[in-house]
Amino acid sequence: QQFTPTTLVDMPTLLKDLEQARELGYTVDKEEHVVGLNCIASAIYDDVGSVVAAISISGPSSRLTEDRFVSQGELVRDT
Repeated sequence: QQFTPTTLVDMPTLLKDLEQARELGYTVDKEEHVVGLNCIASAIYDDVGSVVAAISISGPSSRLTEDRFVSQGELVRDT
């Protein structure tokens, strides 16, 4: 379902986004659900490598801007 003009709705784009999330250890929601809101999220793993939870930060796109995605993504991933 497309919520905003930037919502990922086609399978090739979604699969590419998932692959990038695996490589980086985090993913970015660029106003995909709500216009004006960005989010960065990462999985939390247990001691055997299974995903048990997730952590995320969200903020207005005017403050959580694309130039901050890498630095903030690394902080979320490493937390």
